[in-house]
Amino acid sequence: MKIKVTQDFIDYRTDKSQIYNQRGRSDRKFLMDLDAELFEWDKLNHWEWREHPSWMVDAYDEWDRKIDVKFIRGFWNVSREKTLNLIKQRDVLDGYLFMEWISKPSRPLQAGDEVEVRQVGFLSYGDVADNLRKSFKEPDGFYVPVRKLLEDQTNDAGRAESLESA
Repeated sequence: MKIKVTQDFIDYRTDKSQIYNQRGRSDRKFLMDLDAELFEWDKLNHWEWREHPSWMVDAYDEWDRKIDVKFIRGFWNVSREKTLNLIKQRDVLDGYLFMEWISKPSRPLQAGDEVEVRQVGFLSYGDVADNLRKSFKEPDGFYVPVRKLLEDQTNDAGRAESLESA
């Protein structure tokens, strides 16, 4: 999915930068991390999703699930601070929609840029919480093997379908 970056998004990102904790990140890194808000902003702006009043939920998606969008590379790395947020989301969130960047500048987004994103998949809150693994790279951190879990779900669904048609 391609998304064109507008000045409205840049203004939205600037507003979010005033609210979120920079946690020692450089201004450049902080803005690049906030660029992950683009997909959510685009869905809300095109009325495909609805806003949720809590900071713990990014939106109601098209199936009315309360979701949190996460951009990942290989795994979802969960820092100690993010782990605390994940625990707080327990009774609020239905699950996580995992996304990845296909093309994006190696700088903070600017109005006029065009980026490409791809959906990796959706995991329920329970699937994520049950599959937190201790990180070997970050002290007191965790990770979730998102791609493996999604692959296992696909394989399980395929096996169930094969059994039903037998």
